[in-house]
Amino acid sequence: MIKKISLKNWRSHSDTELVFSDGTNALIGLMGGGKSSVLSGICFGLFGTFPELQSRKVKLEDVIMKKPKEQKQAEISVVFDLGDGIDWTVKRVISKGKSTEAELRKNGQIVEAQVQKVNEDVERLLKINYDLFTRAIYSEQNQIDMFLTIPKGQRMKKIDEILAIDRFEKARTSTKTLGGRVRLSADEKKTIIQELEKDSAVQMLSGLKSSIETLRKEKERIEQQLKTAKNRRADLERGIDEVRRREKERREIEDGMKSFTALIEAVEEEIDKLKEDLMDFVEKTDEEIGEGFQEKKKELEGLEREVEDENRKLLSLKEMLGNKQGKLAGMEEKIPETRKKIKEKEELEKILKRGGVKKVLGEIEKKRGELEKSAAAVQAGIERIAEAEEGLREIKRVESICPICDNPLGDKKKENIIERKEKLISKLKLDVEHGGDRAEKLRVEIKDLEKELKEVENIEFKLSQLETVGAELKFLVDAVKQFKLDIQQINTEVKMAEKAQGLFKGRYETLRNEYDNIKRVLEKRAELSGRVKRRKEIETNIIGLQEKSQRLGPLGSLSAESMERELQTAIGFESAASVRIETLGDNIKEKETILVETEKKMETIEKIRAESIKMETIAEQLVLLESSLLATQEQLRRYFVSAVNQAMGLVWQNLYPYGDFKSCRLGIEEGDYILQLQDSTGWIPVDGVASGGERSIAALALRIAFALVLAPQLRWLILDEPTHNLDEKATQELAAVLRDRISEFVEQVFLVTHNPEMENAVSGYLYRFERAKEKDEPSRVTMISGPQLT
Repeated sequence: MIKKISLKNWRSHSDTELVFSDGTNALIGLMGGGKSSVLSGICFGLFGTFPELQSRKVKLEDVIMKKPKEQKQAEISVVFDLGDGIDWTVKRVISKGKSTEAELRKNGQIVEAQVQKVNEDVERLLKINYDLFTRAIYSEQNQIDMFLTIPKGQRMKKIDEILAIDRFEKARTSTKTLGGRVRLSADEKKTIIQELEKDSAVQMLSGLKSSIETLRKEKERIEQQLKTAKNRRADLERGIDEVRRREKERREIEDGMKSFTALIEAVEEEIDKLKEDLMDFVEKTDEEIGEGFQEKKKELEGLEREVEDENRKLLSLKEMLGNKQGKLAGMEEKIPETRKKIKEKEELEKILKRGGVKKVLGEIEKKRGELEKSAAAVQAGIERIAEAEEGLREIKRVESICPICDNPLGDKKKENIIERKEKLISKLKLDVEHGGDRAEKLRVEIKDLEKELKEVENIEFKLSQLETVGAELKFLVDAVKQFKLDIQQINTEVKMAEKAQGLFKGRYETLRNEYDNIKRVLEKRAELSGRVKRRKEIETNIIGLQEKSQRLGPLGSLSAESMERELQTAIGFESAASVRIETLGDNIKEKETILVETEKKMETIEKIRAESIKMETIAEQLVLLESSLLATQEQLRRYFVSAVNQAMGLVWQNLYPYGDFKSCRLGIEEGDYILQLQDSTGWIPVDGVASGGERSIAALALRIAFALVLAPQLRWLILDEPTHNLDEKATQELAAVLRDRISEFVEQVFLVTHNPEMENAVSGYLYRFERAKEKDEPSRVTMISGPQLT
C-alpha cells in the first residue's frame, strides 16, 4: 500500500504532502489544479520515470516549478509497505544541470543511494517493472475504457503491445527475414568456392612444393662451395697482409734511419749556436746566474709596487680634481639664478608695501558690514510694502466705517487715504530697488577684494620662500672662491705626481731590461741542456732501429704476386656463387609466396565451405524458431485470455449489482478481441449494446482483471479521469462500484477526477485541489475527508 507522497517544487506543487489508506483515495478538482501531477509523481518516485517523460513529451527539467518563482530543484518522496510492517521510502531529487539523485530507506535507515540500484531494488520489492506498472496498474487520463476506444481489428495488436507479446511477432518476422538472408549468404559462399577451385595454382599445389624442395637443395650445395672459397680467400688475404707488413716495416726502418741522421745533424748545429751565444757567461755557473736573476726579480717586484702606488695616488688626485671641478661648475650655474630670485624678492616687497593682508581683510569686513545693513534695509522695506498693500486692500474693501478707528469714513477721506497709501508704497518700492542695487554693488566689490586678498597671500607666500636667497648667494660666492683655490692646489699636486711617475718609469724600464737579459741567458742554458739531451735520445733511437733491422732478417722467397692472382680467382668464384645463390633464393621466395597464397586460398575455401554448411544449419534452425515463436505467441494469447476471463468472471459478480448480465469476458471474433457480456440469450458485444454505465463497469472489470493477472502481488489501481464520456447515471454506478465493491479485488485505488459526483466513490482519503492559474499560484490541497476524520 502507498502510504504517503511528498512533492516539493514538482510542477505546480510547492510543498504538498498527501497520506493515503486502503480503499479508494480520490483527488478532485478543476482542470489544471495539479491532480495528475500527483499520479506522475507516484510513478516517477517508484521507477524514476513516468509516461510523459518516457514518450518525450516533456524533459525532466520541465517538472521543476517555474511559476510563480522559478526553482532550481524538485523533490519527490513516496512511502509504501508490502503488508509486512516495513515502511519503504523512495526519495528522488532533480536539479537543473545536474544528474538525478535517489535513495531508498527501510524504516528510516538508508539502504541504497545509487540511482540504478534504487530502481532495481524497487522493482525487486514490488515484483514489477515500469512497463508492467503502466500497462496493468496505471491508467492514464481518460484511458479506463481504452480497450473500447481501440478500433476493431487493432485490439489484439494493442493488447499484444500491453502484454509485450508483440515482441514475439517482431521476433518471428525478424527470424524469417534473417533466415532468408542466411540462406542467400550460404548460396553465395558456394558460388565463391566454385570460382576459387578453378584457380590453376590450387590444382598444381603438390608440384609447386616439389619444385621448391629441389631449388633449396641446389642452394645449400652452392652455399657449401661458397663457404670453402671464403675460407681460402681469408687465408690468402692474411698471407698477403703478412708479406706487405714486413715490407712496410723495412721501409719504415730505412726512412727512420734517414730521418734521425738528418735530425741529429740539425741538433748539433743548434748546440754549437747556443754555445756561441753564451760565451760571455761561460765562466759563471748556473747557480751564480740564478742568484743574480732572483735579486733582479725581487728588486723589480719592489719597484713595480712603488709604480702602482704612484699610479693610484695620481688617479686619486685626478678623480678629486674632477669632483671639485664638477661642483665648481654647478655652483657657478646657480649664482645667476640666485641673483634673479633676489631681484624677484625686491619687486614683490615693493608690491606688498602698497597694501598687506590685514589692510585688504579690513576693507572686506567693512564692505560686508555695509552689505548686511543694506540687505536688512531692503528686507524691512519689503515687509513695510506688504503691510501697506494689505492696508490698502483693507481700505478698498470697507464701505463707510474706518477699520482702524471705527469712525465714519466718507468717500473723499477714503480716496485721500488710498492716495497716501499708494504714494507710500511707490516710495518704499523705489527705496527697496535702490537698496538692492547698492547690495549688488557691494557684493561685486567684496568679490574683487577677495580676489585681491588671494593675490596678496600668494605674494607673502612667495616672499617666505625667497627669504634666504641673500644668504644663499653669499654662500655660493664664498664656496666658488674656495673651490678655485682647492683646484689650483690639486693641479700642482697632479703635476708633481706625474713628474715622479716619469722618473719611476725610466728606472723601471732599465731594471726590466736587465731582468729580461738574465732571464734569456737562463732560458738559453736550459735550451742547450735540452738539445744535448735530445741528441742522446736520437742516438738511442738510431741504435734501436739498427737492432730491429737485424731481427727482421731477409723477406724470403714468398711471392705476393702469385698470392694476389689466386686471391682474384677466389673472389671471382665468390661473386658468381653469390649471384647464383641470390637467384635461387629469389626463385624459392617467389615460389614460396605463391605457395603461401595458394595455401591461404585453400584455407579460405575450407573456411567458406564450413561457413556455408553452418549457415545452412542456421537457416534450418531459424525456420524451426519461426514456427516455435508463432506457436508460443498463440499459446500466450490463449493463456492470457483464459486467465483474464476467469478473473473477469469473479470480478463481474461483485462489480455489477443487477441480474440481467451474468458475466463478462474477452472473446475473439474474426481474428480480433471483443469485450462481451452474457445475458439470457448468450454472449453479446459491449459495443453498441451496453449502456454507458455497463460499458464503464465492463471496462473497469477488464482493467482490474489485467491488474490481477499481471501484478497479483500489489492489488493497486490508478485511474486518471475515468468518467470521460460517461453520463450521469453511469458515473453514479461507477462511483458505487469503486466505493462498495472493488475492495474485494483491489486493496488500494487512486482516483483523479474533476467530477464532483465521484466524491461518492471515496472510502479512503478525499483531497480537493485548487489553483489560481491566472495568478501563477501553486496548487493548494485541502483534505476533505479521511479515515482519521470519521
